[in-house]
Amino acid sequence: MFRPSLNSNFIPDSHPHAMRWDIHTSMPKLTSSLKAHRRRLDDMKAEEVIWLPYGSNVADNFPLSLYHGCIRYSSTIEPYMRDRVLQQFGYVQTPPIPPIKPNKEYKPAHSYSVDYGEGMMSFWDDSSSHCLSEKRLGKMVKDPWDTSSDYMSWFAQHTHIRVQNPAFLPDGFPPNQHQISAEARHHLIAYCLRPVYPAVRSQLTLREQFQHFDRAIAIIQEFDNLYVEDQQEDD
Repeated sequence: MFRPSLNSNFIPDSHPHAMRWDIHTSMPKLTSSLKAHRRRLDDMKAEEVIWLPYGSNVADNFPLSLYHGCIRYSSTIEPYMRDRVLQQFGYVQTPPIPPIKPNKEYKPAHSYSVDYGEGMMSFWDDSSSHCLSEKRLGKMVKDPWDTSSDYMSWFAQHTHIRVQNPAFLPDGFPPNQHQISAEARHHLIAYCLRPVYPAVRSQLTLREQFQHFDRAIAIIQEFDNLYVEDQQEDD
């Protein structure tokens, strides 16, 4: 939805990956454009989000991705808290444990710096002992956006439910946009059909297989209905 244009001068394996995108935003339009994008984010539906950006079965294929602790590169140390994005791994999102805190933090004039104790680095040296346990991972999701019953109340206490301040909505920006990207649709449909892939569908009964097909068909029909509604509103 928000992907910028590709930079025609970008050379893979030679330029930094960030140079792949070509962004031209004039300063007078910057504020209004930012508000418009915030509103579009607030109006997005759960089906529009790509919840599994790394593909399916990430935890099984790359167990180290469930590591929870600090990662160090040279003199840079960053906390890696996987329990805050369990949905990206196909698990029901639950309230996370308290974040990893530095021993010291300070903010000079134009930057910031944090210090983590050397003891934190023992986590990475023995990373397998610091991966999230099956108990902490919890249940696999039925729908990619599933959360536990107590998660949203925790979420509301720790952040803003909406990105855009309702008191400062941009003028002339219509609500309830349903511009679901093709990529998001494909991800959601593939997620519903994954249990009936030839390599794994033998684990399901025939009735269960048809239930997964019915869910995928229902999603496709819902997308079609949203498209029709948008066309009618435009007319």
